[in-house]
Amino acid sequence: MSAAGWMGDATRWGAAGAAVLAAHIAAGLWLIDATRQSTVMQPPEPVFAELVPAQQMQPAAAPAPDPVAPSAAAVEPAETAAETLPDFAPPPMLELPPVDDVTDLVRDEPPPDFATPPLMELPPITDFAELLPDSALLLSTSDRPMARPVRRKSAPEPERRQVREQKPRQETQTAPRRARAAEPSRQQTGQQAGQQTDQRARSQPQRGTPTRQSAGASQQQMDRWISQVRSRVNRHMQRANIQARVRGGLQVQIDVTIAANGAASGRMLGSTGDARIDQVLARQAARLPAMPRPPNGRAASFRGVVNIVR
Repeated sequence: MSAAGWMGDATRWGAAGAAVLAAHIAAGLWLIDATRQSTVMQPPEPVFAELVPAQQMQPAAAPAPDPVAPSAAAVEPAETAAETLPDFAPPPMLELPPVDDVTDLVRDEPPPDFATPPLMELPPITDFAELLPDSALLLSTSDRPMARPVRRKSAPEPERRQVREQKPRQETQTAPRRARAAEPSRQQTGQQAGQQTDQRARSQPQRGTPTRQSAGASQQQMDRWISQVRSRVNRHMQRANIQARVRGGLQVQIDVTIAANGAASGRMLGSTGDARIDQVLARQAARLPAMPRPPNGRAASFRGVVNIVR
């Protein structure tokens, strides 16, 4: 660093220090002056004075007359004389005589000018109905209504009711016995019918299944189509809403007819032994869904056995 730069820095630092010192000195002088002014402007010390009641105060001596204003002293006695009032003496109280009866103090009112009429005596009343006016709605006479016919009492029927109640009870008791006895016979008849239909189907050609020479469809295609139709019919019949519990399932024989366009219709053959189940299965067989079209393009029909498991 050159000498000129060092001197410049020293000058700047010296000026800054002098300014800071001057600021401190000015602040000290201001504080001293402020303390002096605060002591001067403080309120004076309080002066305690004892107050004496008005009764204990003695009358102060009259001030000496001012020699400068003699006319004012001469006017004051006249004003004080005018202000002084004579002593007031209340009048004596009068004693009133004692009063024995207060009614003596009330004045008597004069009698009225008119005279009241005398009261009339009415005759005695024996029947109050005579006082009421006659009305046109009142009936003087009336006819007696005819007697109502006597209702015939129906003869009680306790015996018939008892017989009617006993019949349903007997039917409800015998119904499960009949169902239990008919279950093995149903299973046997269903198995026999299924075996007979299978033998007939194997021995005889199915109705509506033409040969290869007549329709131009191979036997493999026809067998595949028949298996598809049987599986669909079986699934459809399994959806029947049978609420009764059946042991070992049911075997139902159905006659299925399929048109050339695939529309199918079914008819249940035989019976299961229960009329309610037969109705449900017959409705389910009549509502067969659409089936795949026959490969030979002709209508076909066949019979099949469906096993319904519950």
